[in-house]
Amino acid sequence: SNSSNNNNNNTHRNDNQTSQHPSTYAHSHHILSHLQHLQIASKIAPFWFLSNYFYNLSLRYTSITSSTVLSSMGSAFTFLFAILTKEESFAWIKAYGVFFGFLGCTITSFGDSTNDSDDQNDNNHDVTMDNYTIDNSRLDKQLWGDIAGLLSAIGYGAYTVLIRKYCPKNENLMSMSLLLGYIGLINALLLSPFAIVTFHSIMTPPSTDVTTTITTTTNQQEYEYSQNNAHDTSTTPTSFTSSFTQEPQSQLTGFILFCLIIKGLFDNVLSDYLWARSVILTSATVATVGLGLTVPLAFLSDLFIMGREDVLSLSGIFGALFVLFGFVLVNMGESESLDHSPSA
Repeated sequence: SNSSNNNNNNTHRNDNQTSQHPSTYAHSHHILSHLQHLQIASKIAPFWFLSNYFYNLSLRYTSITSSTVLSSMGSAFTFLFAILTKEESFAWIKAYGVFFGFLGCTITSFGDSTNDSDDQNDNNHDVTMDNYTIDNSRLDKQLWGDIAGLLSAIGYGAYTVLIRKYCPKNENLMSMSLLLGYIGLINALLLSPFAIVTFHSIMTPPSTDVTTTITTTTNQQEYEYSQNNAHDTSTTPTSFTSSFTQEPQSQLTGFILFCLIIKGLFDNVLSDYLWARSVILTSATVATVGLGLTVPLAFLSDLFIMGREDVLSLSGIFGALFVLFGFVLVNMGESESLDHSPSA
């Protein structure tokens, strides 16, 4: 009878554990079940999806520089949300660390964009977009792209703090790979149809207003070119017209699909797994600012592996140093917070 009572008590305890809110799992002392992993994943998956969705949307409408700068603001939102949820305490040294990390990413991004724009101006100095009446629509799209990049940074800060809030602090009580698997399953089954439908509508050819303007202007340029060079048989306007008449490829080919699969397996899966574990082992802010270390690592790889001496610019050097300095400051602030915590 005693053994049956113990079994009943264990069953009742397991039922209570299963019915708990996911926010209580962080202080749990038992191994989480599949259902509890799924409950945590259901809280994180929407923010994960929205962050990645808006980030990819921003890449279509705004420049890579603007998208990179806005996405680097995820560290600031992570720090803010961590304070609001009382997962972390405010410290000026951590705030300075977040600021220097963001500043380093910004300097590096603007330095790269300046170099790219200089190269394009040198190669395409005779072609300007002032002849086309699409500047206003382009500015509108860039504005929406910047807004999408900002929403992506907010979503990133949200799901990073949620991982820290809902997951047990003891990694032995949960499986991070199982949690990420459930997040991917929810995104694939429930949220990916929305992305497919919306991106299909975005990738469909637009109205003929802009196309007609470009075609009309191109025909006029071609006519003027042929009139001015009617007696010159050494040159033809073929190269000029082909640059405007060739439409960009927007179809998913087999090679593109293969590249996406390889990147997903060896880049997103491994990096997200290690990053999520770092959120549990350290803090949301430390893990987020630590992602900025890709800037100095990319700087060293370009310099010593790729042999690119053009990275030795003020923007590249100071950008890498600021990111590294910000990471050190955030870790110092985290150490001070742990030393002054009641459990220390």
